Amino acid sequence: MLDRMGGIDGIMATMGKVQSMMQTFQQFAPMAKMITSLLPGSKKQGNADKLDEYRPRRSKKSSKKGGKRSSSRSRSGKAPVKRRR
Repeated sequence: MLDRMGGIDGIMATMGKVQSMMQTFQQFAPMAKMITSLLPGSKKQGNADKLDEYRPRRSKKSSKKGGKRSSSRSRSGKAPVKRRR
C-alpha cells in the first residue's frame, strides 16, 4: 500500500505540498474576506466584525484601602531622612 502511494518519500513530499497550499489559503483568506465585503451584493454585518477581533477583558481595580501607595504620599508626614556621605 505504501509503494502505491510513492513510498515514505512520496507521502512526505505530498504532505509538504498540502501544507504549502494550506498556508497560501490561510494568507489569502483575510484579503478575500475584505474583497467580498466590498462587493455590492454583500450584506453589512455589524456584529460579525466584532466577533472576529479578540479583546481581553479589562482587569477590575481593587478597592482595598491597604493597597500600594506612591512613595511621595507615604512619606508626606515623616521627617526627611539624613544620608551619610
